[in-house]
Amino acid sequence: MRTRIYFSIIVLLFVTAACYEDQGSYDYTTVEIPVVKDLVDSTFDAIVGDTLEITPTVIHSLASTDQLTYKWQFMFPYEPFFQYFEGRTLKTLFSLVPGTYDATLTITDNSNNLKYYYDFKISAKTEFSLGTVVLTDVGGAAQLAFVKPDGTIMPNLYEGLNGEPLPSQPKQLLARNLAFQPTNIIDYWVVSGDPQNAGVIIDASTMKKASLIRDNFFDPPASFSINNLQAGNFFGVTTGVIDHKLYRGTSNTFYGFPTYGKYGLPAAGDYELADDYILAGAETPGPQYYITFDTKKKRIVTFDMATVYKDTTYDVIPTGPGFDPKNVGIDMFAMEHLNSSVALAFARDGAGKIYEYNFSHDPATVRPKYRREFKGGSLVRENTKFVGTIYEDLYFNSDDKIYKFNHVNQDLVALDADFGGKMVTMIKLDKINGKDVLLAGTEGALYYLDIDTGKNGNITYTLDGLDGDVIDVAIRK
Repeated sequence: MRTRIYFSIIVLLFVTAACYEDQGSYDYTTVEIPVVKDLVDSTFDAIVGDTLEITPTVIHSLASTDQLTYKWQFMFPYEPFFQYFEGRTLKTLFSLVPGTYDATLTITDNSNNLKYYYDFKISAKTEFSLGTVVLTDVGGAAQLAFVKPDGTIMPNLYEGLNGEPLPSQPKQLLARNLAFQPTNIIDYWVVSGDPQNAGVIIDASTMKKASLIRDNFFDPPASFSINNLQAGNFFGVTTGVIDHKLYRGTSNTFYGFPTYGKYGLPAAGDYELADDYILAGAETPGPQYYITFDTKKKRIVTFDMATVYKDTTYDVIPTGPGFDPKNVGIDMFAMEHLNSSVALAFARDGAGKIYEYNFSHDPATVRPKYRREFKGGSLVRENTKFVGTIYEDLYFNSDDKIYKFNHVNQDLVALDADFGGKMVTMIKLDKINGKDVLLAGTEGALYYLDIDTGKNGNITYTLDGLDGDVIDVAIRK
């Protein structure tokens, strides 16, 4: 299969030259200038691994001679940074990773040494550039399915392409982006609960195994357990809690180097972290910091962007009845950042009673608002997940239902979605066409729920036919 792109170069005769490079001493006031239509400021699709062929139509008095020469240049943010091609027809096996790249066609009129430049873009795609990746648990075994935009399911894709199963005990699916390009996904991390094989890294272009997660350490431990990782941040590195210590992939080197994003030592300090945490500012180039919970000393502790342990050096400024974040006293098991004014956390005491904590934060301050018994405490299960929107709506799953909680008036309601009695195994927020969508997973199915203003989580789309319990998803738009 070949991708062919055609454009026309139309000539204006005897027009004063406006955009050219004069490399000679020839004195003239009028020249024959090629004008390119359907190329400048346009974006053309290319399929990775397929032949890209661009054949220009040239109208020029020298078009049938060798006096016009052509040079093509692709620019990309990793070594060797440029690719060059010569000839009137560009024909190449396209090999750049998926993404959008700047390109230039330079036409040289050798009769007068003038060069003309035409800028355009190339959008590189693969069969897997659009669609949904679904991680499922099939009796303890992990499987990965790819769902095409038309709903076609490619089941057990990893094993089919790589000739080996994924590590067992699936926990998470991360979509890691290229540094400074949040929408350019370069690999997927399938996180396992097996300390001897904590997961694999998969090339997002081919869905083939790139490496093991243990290979992302400069000096990998003999065994380790991943508690909770995050990806999809501005710097294109993974970060999170491993063996209850905080790790962050290095970003001190050029992001095209093989060492970029690798783990060194965990953040130094006398602490032991809960699985859940808040990484503030993850999607921006500005200040980033961590709000975490130390299960060893039962208190909220912080780390800066470089994962330097700040312990409880933050200021405490109550904005209501408050609570003491430096002495919570019981174990926090969930944290959810909703917006700059509200973060919610949940803790369980020795008797099983669950409490709700409301606070706001910045890099140097925690502002506790209140601590109270959580109205939905009796609905919290071992597999309950919490997700919240910037509009301060909190969602959580319990058995075969999903609930919506409003912390302002303590309104607690079950969503309209009916899963036919099947246990909800996953909930996750995403945006589709600029609107928040709640994704829900059960055995064999993935559901899209409408949680827009005035909606109560009715099912708008159901993807049936998946193998096993849905654990996590990543949507590539």
